[in-house]
Amino acid sequence: METNTNSIGVKRVTLQQLDPNLNNALIIAIIISKQRPRRFNNSKNNESRAVWNFTIRDSPWDYINVTFWGNGDLILKFCSNFQVGDIVEITKPRILIRDMEAHGEQYRPMVTSPYYLVLYETQSNIVMHSGNLNYHRLLSLPTKPLAGFVTLSDIQTSGSGRVGYFVDILVAVKTIGTVRSVKTREGIEQQVRDVMVFDHTCPVGVRVALWDPDLITRLCKLSIPIYVPLRRQSFWSKIPLGPPDPIYGLTEAYKICKNPKRVNLAIGTYQDDKGKPYVLKCVKKAEKLLDAMRLNKEYTSPIGYESYRKLCEELALGKDSKLIKSGLLASVQCISRTGSLRLALDFIKAFYAGKKVVFLPYPTWGNHKHLARETGLAYDQYRYYDYKAVDMDYKGIVDDVSHKIPDGAIVLFHACAHNPSGVDPNRSQWEELSDIVKKKNLLVIFDMAYHGFASGHIEVDAYSVRKFIEDGNKCMIIQSFAKNMGLYGERPGCLILTADSAEERDIILSQFEAIIKSMYHYPPIHGARIVEKILGDTGLKSEWKLEFKMMSDRLISIRRTLKTKLQKEGSIRSWDHIVKQCGMFCLTGLSKTQVKRLIDEHSIFLSTTGRISIGENPVGAEANNLRSYAITAPVQPTEILERLSEAIGSTNSIQNVMSVRQVLDKMEMLSNPATETNASDRHFTALLYVLVTHLDLDGLSKIVTTRCSKCKVLVPNNEKFCENFECNLEGDLSELDSKFDLKINISDHTGSLVNCRLTGTIAENVLDCTVEQFSRMTDAEKCHLKWKYLMERCAIRIMVLCAPGTNPLCSILSCALATPNEVANKLRHY
Repeated sequence: METNTNSIGVKRVTLQQLDPNLNNALIIAIIISKQRPRRFNNSKNNESRAVWNFTIRDSPWDYINVTFWGNGDLILKFCSNFQVGDIVEITKPRILIRDMEAHGEQYRPMVTSPYYLVLYETQSNIVMHSGNLNYHRLLSLPTKPLAGFVTLSDIQTSGSGRVGYFVDILVAVKTIGTVRSVKTREGIEQQVRDVMVFDHTCPVGVRVALWDPDLITRLCKLSIPIYVPLRRQSFWSKIPLGPPDPIYGLTEAYKICKNPKRVNLAIGTYQDDKGKPYVLKCVKKAEKLLDAMRLNKEYTSPIGYESYRKLCEELALGKDSKLIKSGLLASVQCISRTGSLRLALDFIKAFYAGKKVVFLPYPTWGNHKHLARETGLAYDQYRYYDYKAVDMDYKGIVDDVSHKIPDGAIVLFHACAHNPSGVDPNRSQWEELSDIVKKKNLLVIFDMAYHGFASGHIEVDAYSVRKFIEDGNKCMIIQSFAKNMGLYGERPGCLILTADSAEERDIILSQFEAIIKSMYHYPPIHGARIVEKILGDTGLKSEWKLEFKMMSDRLISIRRTLKTKLQKEGSIRSWDHIVKQCGMFCLTGLSKTQVKRLIDEHSIFLSTTGRISIGENPVGAEANNLRSYAITAPVQPTEILERLSEAIGSTNSIQNVMSVRQVLDKMEMLSNPATETNASDRHFTALLYVLVTHLDLDGLSKIVTTRCSKCKVLVPNNEKFCENFECNLEGDLSELDSKFDLKINISDHTGSLVNCRLTGTIAENVLDCTVEQFSRMTDAEKCHLKWKYLMERCAIRIMVLCAPGTNPLCSILSCALATPNEVANKLRHY
């Protein structure tokens, strides 16, 4: 490619000389890193578009991120033409101010420049530099201080606690493996190369898998010997490392953590007040009775004990079930929940005559997706939980089941105590869903793993299953006694399927038996015998129900205690969702950033989704650590504003006039840890008559923030889709949520309030325009809008939130120009 050094109308500048007002810059630098282009379709004309991100450097101290937007094929061509190590010339980039608060280093690496460059296919260009600049030495220089890198020994000792996070390492390459091809779970053929790297803390080395094609190619050029074992290669030498289990990874990190105050809230097992596994008394009695019977250890039938299966049917559907009396249930003793689900899905894959797509709730137990994928079934998800509202999204459930799920498909419901959210439909909602499912002729899989954990009553928690079957829906029921009998390691379970006739039942059972014979042939018997003894003995069954009710009541008590203590100790969050949820889990509403802080700074181990296990002794002494963090946990201002604004209703009810000095004095008092007040008393409203002294609508201040409507992750400026790998958005522009996020200053004769937030729909009402309308305004129109309020006397209603040890938060609820008469009348109250 020809050089562009002498292009007319451009000015050669270094990265240090960049300025947003410079429109004709020519930059010569070396590419030090690049990412794969991401493609998406333009929602307006369905045109293929793409974006490519890379980083350039022109000195040891200056490097900057570059984003190139354009036609999909064109961007792919540019990416393939330019490699790491190429010295390039970039002409006429757009220079924008970088959002210093934006996260996501995996997409926007940390750089020294306060700006970032955007290239557009119609106005910018990038070509190879043909001069003699010696920039290649810049490739080998670190891009951050040494203290910013994680050592290999740190990764080895706490790596499981870092699962899902990106880290920077500064290492030397020891050996390079050969390139091998693997097939991803999506069926895509991809190349991977293993390298051994080491540093001063780990001379033995750590294996790193490289998936980036450009990086794999670059390694071929290094003068490091390719590692080929002298001995004959093992049959298994090319097997890739299996995906780590994030939950058990957290448990392993907890075990090796040396902090005496560490807390493990990850694993979903019930524990006693001392944090020890709890064995039910009725289970111990049943085992003693079984031991006295001196039973043999012979195989049972592949489908299990008939008496055991009969008792499981009665527990799920009730003794008076018409299907039980008519003998139209095909039940199979299985290996707990996972084994029951796997058998059910294998059976569906082989014999189901309807649409073989399984619809799972979002979110759901992680193994649901894995099991569907491993059996080769297609799966999708329907809306279930609203992370923003911290509650069940019932409207989304009904909408998706009614319209998204095709007729004759398969839908999975949690019968009760939904994992991980802990929120369930009520009876009338279950009845509505049953009607919809029947009209669409869906096959329903009911996961009853937490039968009894929602209410403490077996019959109450079985309502959803019994109602669907009573209405004539076709169902598969997944039972497990790991939770409600504490038989985690014994693995007793059962799969129940409804049939239309005795002949159909027998055929189904024969095929179940055939599948089981090729999987494990016979189910384990000890756990099933314990369950059978408890359910079949009137005394033991009554004792189990009482003991189980005690466990369930304790979980409810734990929720109430946790909420009460959080409020008593001054948390400014609303923790109502803790007591609204049920079962063994609680979705706290904490973000991934907050979870990372809990793990890294406080040794509190929990899932990245913010899910904690209520059954793991959260009222013990260890949990004080969690409560202490929750008091000062970062809260999004817009969340607080929306929650409290809804409670206020009309802002016209706010008539208590205050001066700025009075507001500042009250802020100081409520933020003082010595002030004894409840959390509900740490916020107040006021009506102020003030001048707007700062309102930047046409300058460099951040005006609009954009978040993914699904995962709520902040989307950087100029990006067109969510960059969160775990989100299913995939470039759907309609699902990005853009809102005003302004900070203004207001003053009167007594003082000033700075950085008052004006956000969301309130900002739209004040500015009398939507975000989309604002984006189309010219600079002159924005300037005119700004001066509508700037240096004008306004009636502003505010809400102030205070918490000990944190800066008060001031949000504007309404703003209107004040008439001289109104000001004169109201200011008498000062």
